[in-house]
Amino acid sequence: INIYYSNEMGDGLDERTVEAEKLTPEFLLEQLAQENIVTEDTKANSCTVKEENGQKIVVLDLSEAFGAYASSMGTDGEYVVIAALTDTFLDAYQADSLRLTSSWRPAICCMTGI
Repeated sequence: INIYYSNEMGDGLDERTVEAEKLTPEFLLEQLAQENIVTEDTKANSCTVKEENGQKIVVLDLSEAFGAYASSMGTDGEYVVIAALTDTFLDAYQADSLRLTSSWRPAICCMTGI
């Protein structure tokens, strides 16, 4: 599984590969927390994978802790955080898009890999 995180300049992504006995959103969030992409108290309220119009979509609802952290990063930082989260989940689940929801931003965002 590839875990994406901010590069040293904070203007793009690097990646590292990890192995997991079982793929879970908790495992991915744990790995992302090690790279400061999410906080350790960020939790997945739910995570489902579904097919829509021939596309594999990960629907991920995160705790408010993620929103508070992402919004504290400024526009560029928030972009990198969301890009790393998106790419990690898309890669792990071999999905076409991620639908991210959270109490911090109730509208659904639909994203594809960056």
